[in-house]
Amino acid sequence: MMNKLFDKSSKLRNLKESVVGVEKMKDDPFSSDRIELEEYEKVIRVMKSTVGKYSACLSELNQVHLEMTRTVKKFYELSDNITERRNIDTFMEGIRSITDQFESGNETLTKVTTRLDQLLLMHNGLGDRLRDRDKAYAMKVHYDEKVASMKDNAADKIERNTKKHQEAVAEYEKTEESVIRECRDALNTKFKDLDQIMGLYMKFYIDYYGNIGSRFSAMSNISDQLMVSDRRVREEEVKEDNDDSCAGPTNAAPTISAAPAVLASRNQVEEKRQELFNSKDDNLKNLLGARLGGGKSAGVNDDSDSDLE
Repeated sequence: MMNKLFDKSSKLRNLKESVVGVEKMKDDPFSSDRIELEEYEKVIRVMKSTVGKYSACLSELNQVHLEMTRTVKKFYELSDNITERRNIDTFMEGIRSITDQFESGNETLTKVTTRLDQLLLMHNGLGDRLRDRDKAYAMKVHYDEKVASMKDNAADKIERNTKKHQEAVAEYEKTEESVIRECRDALNTKFKDLDQIMGLYMKFYIDYYGNIGSRFSAMSNISDQLMVSDRRVREEEVKEDNDDSCAGPTNAAPTISAAPAVLASRNQVEEKRQELFNSKDDNLKNLLGARLGGGKSAGVNDDSDSDLE
């Protein structure tokens, strides 16, 4: 009842449309295409939001190392090792170059955002055109029903409303043709349009991460040089631990027995030494006996003084 009241007055219809909007066409043959357009627009909005957030995050990350690069560079100025200072400077310059790379690639990100804005503007226009189509259709239906119910009305009123009905039908057909064509064109080129934007976005990634990766890959020898001193300290600690373990406690564990062949050789040497010692002992005994008995031993001079005196 309320809807019929609104439909009878053009002012009330306009008020209704401004408050609740235009109702979509019922049984619209273009409904599946409209859903496809809405999904397409959703993808564009998600991409724009993501690119904006990502760009803001990179810009913020570029500020993270500012204090560290200044502090570390100043600290290493006290080092006597020229190579060490040079390596640290190279590394800090590499970190600072990330900001430069972002600023040079920011132009590409701006182009991506601009293209997305252009597509969103196109979708906003298509949305307005589709709502105009809905409005024209609602006006056509209104006069369809009104003319059909005016059989008993005055001729001038019938003629006036018949004329409005014809205008409404013509407006709807005109809007229908142009809107459907524009929407179909947008749907037919949707992948081509997004391909260009994705290509630009990929170009940013290739330039940004490719150049940064190449620069830091060239520094791999610097990281090795900076860690050499740390390895040397660890090696010296291991060496000291090994020396301490070799010294061992006072009651050391028994050594492993020598092989049988080695023991046999040692026994033979010992027997030879014992035999030689015994022969020397017998000669000494003969010499002493000869001196004490007044006898002469071979090779002893009588005129020589006795050692025993």
